[in-house]
Amino acid sequence: MRLLIVNGNSTQAVTQRVVDTARQAASAQTHIEGMTVRFGANLVRSRPEEVLAAHAVLDVLAEAQGSYDAAILAISLDSGLFAARQLFPVPILGMTEASFAVAGLISERFGLITLGSETTPLYRDLLRRYGAETRLAGWEVLELRGTDFLGSASSKDSKEAIIGKVRKLATETDSGVVVLCCAVHAGIASRIREQVPLPVIDGIAAAVMTAEMLARADLAPKYSIPLPGLEVMGVSSALQEVLHAQR
Repeated sequence: MRLLIVNGNSTQAVTQRVVDTARQAASAQTHIEGMTVRFGANLVRSRPEEVLAAHAVLDVLAEAQGSYDAAILAISLDSGLFAARQLFPVPILGMTEASFAVAGLISERFGLITLGSETTPLYRDLLRRYGAETRLAGWEVLELRGTDFLGSASSKDSKEAIIGKVRKLATETDSGVVVLCCAVHAGIASRIREQVPLPVIDGIAAAVMTAEMLARADLAPKYSIPLPGLEVMGVSSALQEVLHAQR
């Protein structure tokens, strides 16, 4: 199986981090490649940046079409996910949607940890879109410190902060599992497993295993037929070809 990981943030180092995490979670038969969007924000934190990220993600998927059997969007806002499912005839997974789905297999109620209070409205949108609001037992936010978000997320202080948030959710809510959001936190859940009282879901790992299952079962979304007379201008030639393709 060929699995493409698309980083919807423009930071190459995050792409490498999520690819490393994906390879640890994948079966031996799965070949994983990572791609970074060509334009957009280095860390998406607002609705305008998310719109750009969705376009950039579709651009990468179009450019690489035919080289993958399934794809994962390595951006915790799942930017462009539903649009991608309308355009590409393979399983497309969002890391946060996959996390919520796996959380539901473990417990009726889950806790959520996100990065940056400015992203809270965007995650509220996701919870509504996925029908997960009633299952949310508690929500903790890790605040960004400075501009080196990659280094900050990898630091000992960040790891300890995440452990503290998980313990708080365990003692102050009825969470049975915790979803740790943000692609920059990929790989941390496995490293803190023995130090926290609740299972913590890594979105990349959850998406990889879900993508493998869908690909093996030959389950892909039914993608749409373009509207008659549809004309799109100013996008990449690869994306224009996908948008105009007769299906």
